[in-house]
Amino acid sequence: MTDPLSQPYLGPAAPWLMGWDMRLLLPLALLANLAAVNLPRLEWAFIAFCLAIILGLVAQIRWQRLLLLLLPINGLLIPAIIIKGLSEGGLTVNFAGIEWSWAGLEWGLLWWLRGHSGLMLALILLASRPLSQSLAAARWWGCPAACTSAAALALRFQHTLRCEWRRTSEAARLRGWQPGFTRRRLQGLAWMVGGLCLRAERRSARIYAAMSLRGGSSGFPPQAWQALSHRQLAMTVALSMGLGMLLILPWLTAPFP
Repeated sequence: MTDPLSQPYLGPAAPWLMGWDMRLLLPLALLANLAAVNLPRLEWAFIAFCLAIILGLVAQIRWQRLLLLLLPINGLLIPAIIIKGLSEGGLTVNFAGIEWSWAGLEWGLLWWLRGHSGLMLALILLASRPLSQSLAAARWWGCPAACTSAAALALRFQHTLRCEWRRTSEAARLRGWQPGFTRRRLQGLAWMVGGLCLRAERRSARIYAAMSLRGGSSGFPPQAWQALSHRQLAMTVALSMGLGMLLILPWLTAPFP
């Protein structure tokens, strides 16, 4: 049985928009993150702000797991927006009523943009490709082999651990155990966890022995990353250049001192 967490979500018959390699969105998210930090005029940050929303919507159409991961992060960023907005600009009260300060709102949106685009840099890469390929890419970029081998062992072992837990819980239910917080049920839970730890230790010993016989290698293929098509490369270069021109436009149009 294959681990669904390590399989790509898109099939060969996916629509052309969803058939994009999601790694093509990484330079756009990176530029959006840099724009949120380095833009001289805050008004131009709304361009990157809209792009960050588009990145999230495109990813969340087919990758529902991204939506579940982004919800708590955005929930933590909303108080940061309010605190930052009130500290920088706050509310101005006059005779006509109450109006928000644009400076505080812009600074709050910049905080959200920095967190959202930085998070998308990691989530798009992790959710759009098998984790084994991400580990192979990390090794290619110079990550120590000991770290990638340990991560590969954990990646392969988590599916085995989940299957063992399901088997143990089903066996406990057949014996009349139901989840709860009574003392007897907690004893049954301790029995389940103890049996799971014993099986996990035996399985990890077998996996370690097998990896030692293979020389400690994680068995990654030498070229795990698939080559991008010429159309995909051309489109991502065009999008990156267009966004780059929008970001440097304030410097080009600003008067010389």
